[in-house]
Amino acid sequence: MDKNTVKALSQVLDDHKNDRLKRVDAKMKINSILHNKSTTTIIHELRDYISLLPGKDKNIVTVIVVMAVLRRNLDIVSEVKEAVVLNGLVGHLYGGLYTLLAGDSDLISIKANLTDSQFENKYSYITRFVDLNYWDYIELFQAAEVLSLADSQKFEKLALMDKTKLILLNMASYHLSVEPSKELIGKLLQDEDELKQNIGLHFITRSITRGINDIEYIKRSEKLEGYHGKSARSVHRTLKSALNECYIFLENCNNRTKAALITNFLLVHQTMYPVAFARDLVGSELQQEFINQICNTDKVKMLKDVAFLIGLISDTPAISKEKKRISKSDLYMAVVNIIISFIDNKKGIYGWEEQQSKYIEFICRRLPARCIRKLRYYLAGKDRTLMCNKLDEMVRFRIYLEDKRQHEIISGIINVIDTLTL
Repeated sequence: MDKNTVKALSQVLDDHKNDRLKRVDAKMKINSILHNKSTTTIIHELRDYISLLPGKDKNIVTVIVVMAVLRRNLDIVSEVKEAVVLNGLVGHLYGGLYTLLAGDSDLISIKANLTDSQFENKYSYITRFVDLNYWDYIELFQAAEVLSLADSQKFEKLALMDKTKLILLNMASYHLSVEPSKELIGKLLQDEDELKQNIGLHFITRSITRGINDIEYIKRSEKLEGYHGKSARSVHRTLKSALNECYIFLENCNNRTKAALITNFLLVHQTMYPVAFARDLVGSELQQEFINQICNTDKVKMLKDVAFLIGLISDTPAISKEKKRISKSDLYMAVVNIIISFIDNKKGIYGWEEQQSKYIEFICRRLPARCIRKLRYYLAGKDRTLMCNKLDEMVRFRIYLEDKRQHEIISGIINVIDTLTL
């Protein structure tokens, strides 16, 4: 092992990453550079070589060689771990991965272009995307898995400081097969970074989501009289246990974070969800924060979401800490305000079709009379401001087209309201 060997290995990794070298060719080149030596021999030679190097160079060389060995054979994570531990290189592997993921080294770094900023609901982002640069940087992730097997505490420290967040995201997607500790989950939920909070949410609701999916599968299968799997009772028992564990974590969050995370989860899992989550949001402790989530976060994107929320609100009793019923009038008004926001900002409702009409009918059937009156009054006033007559069509055609669409939406909503209140 010498400087030229390390430089050659680094070049192969870079060429493969940038599609200048195919996987098979990369493997052959690495074998050639390392003279087909065994993993144990390579890591031993690495230890002897870096003993002569200064400071951070030890870390950078270690991570390059480990990734090259893994690129040569992706199925030897356990073998590499044993060699790294035996040769006392765990600290240097951690240091090299730290440098790589910090993104501030001129010698070695990776860049990740995440699109989570486009998602108000970060939990939705996590559940929607499953390939988060895993195959682009598989050597890196396998090197991180080596570290997790060698020293779980160092691995979790690395996951928390990783500026790319790719370690955590690939743990969430199951590509990186490392289970988070309770300590790591707690730190994620307490972090100020919203994406990290929602990764923590994903970890504590995995079992809940599996339970919900099992229940849905059982119900579908029983209708077809072809189900022979888990019993509904055992699934409910497991789900109850998962909910209890989830609440242990959520108890350490402040009300704003708790409401935000539960709202995120419910908006993603609209067809079936834990009733306990709904009760928490409409209850006295979180109700105002829930209203804030509805009105001020832009998480409620479509009329479908509004219909889901009004169903949740109307079906769920609002209870105080003293176990007494409390008003839900502010929640109902929040639903009205989000519809008004849709109309004002020309979003959420992009045309008037049968499905939109059904959503509005569902919503209006559950709104109190005073909320419907407010909505109709606003709509009628808004309609009068629209430029959608024949003169507008001739002199301001673009505005006319936009306002004509708005007029059709408003007229459709008013017609539904008038039909229901006759």
